[in-house]
Amino acid sequence: MIWILLLGLAVLLWLARRYLHGPDLRGYDRPTGEIFDTVSTDAEGLIAVNKKIGDWRREAESARGMRGRLTKLREQLDSLSADLVFDGDVIPVNADGVDAEWVIAPGANRYRRVLMIHGGAFCLGSARGHRKVSARLSALGDAAVLAINYRLAPEHHRSQCVDDSHTAYRWMLEQGPDGPAVAQQTLLAGDSAGGNLVLVLAAILRAQPLLQPAAVVALCPTVDSTMSAPSIIFNAGSDQVLGQFGQVASKVPRSLLLLLSTVIFKLYLANPRYSPIFGDLSGLPPTLIHASDQEILLSDAIRYTNKARIAGSSVDLQIWREQMHVWHLFADDLQATEQAWHEIGQFIKRHA
Repeated sequence: MIWILLLGLAVLLWLARRYLHGPDLRGYDRPTGEIFDTVSTDAEGLIAVNKKIGDWRREAESARGMRGRLTKLREQLDSLSADLVFDGDVIPVNADGVDAEWVIAPGANRYRRVLMIHGGAFCLGSARGHRKVSARLSALGDAAVLAINYRLAPEHHRSQCVDDSHTAYRWMLEQGPDGPAVAQQTLLAGDSAGGNLVLVLAAILRAQPLLQPAAVVALCPTVDSTMSAPSIIFNAGSDQVLGQFGQVASKVPRSLLLLLSTVIFKLYLANPRYSPIFGDLSGLPPTLIHASDQEILLSDAIRYTNKARIAGSSVDLQIWREQMHVWHLFADDLQATEQAWHEIGQFIKRHA
């Protein structure tokens, strides 16, 4: 009996390797992007931020059960912008069934609109927690920012995250902060899982007769949900935010992880709807990608950039040394944070 079970498992793993891994992406590992180094000036601040993240992780791990840990993590991410001082407008809104809020810096152009999609591994995060990002985008982009609360896993299927993003974008084209008003220009922005969603959405919109985004900003995006990126393993020990995913990936065969994800979550992760790097990357809007050389998603950023450029799309990749995943949100007082937002502002000015 044991031999039959082992044989069955071996067959399943073979099938997973053959059909679930997706195309080989190793040919897109080089070259890299523009490098920024603020390590010497940010060293003290990084220690403090890493300690805070470590305290949060231990607090979440002390909660009872998976549901308790998920609830605690959601509470923590929802509090990320609690200390924000913002003298603009925050307007709750229902975007055709998608819970959202407008975030508008003083004097911002309400006919230029940004769809901002928060990160959080598709199961955490909120527009409220990411309000610091929305406020910056509104000021730098001279635009009204629509930040959405898409449906989260595990309560909802991953495809519904994409559906909500698409629905909110279409709504934003016709509705502004003051009511019905046609958008003159749009942009997409997101971090981590939200970066995944804006890159997926840009590819979906490309084939539709709608106003196309003038530009896309993806902060530390995940673009390959099949977890083939080498940095998932070699940065597992240095990524303070997502390193635990890398530690699991280093111990559990990738084929088994993909098989379990397919069966339990009903997801074919190599689908471009979930892994935009496996789709057609031609004809996309100008795109800016930020990444850290310490995070497990570094290879995702490099591979997407190289593949998109080969396909003829304009993608700028900027990499910061020894920063955490999405330091733009987690670390306010770092030179790297101000530098990153300056680069985002310059990118938006060039393309919008």
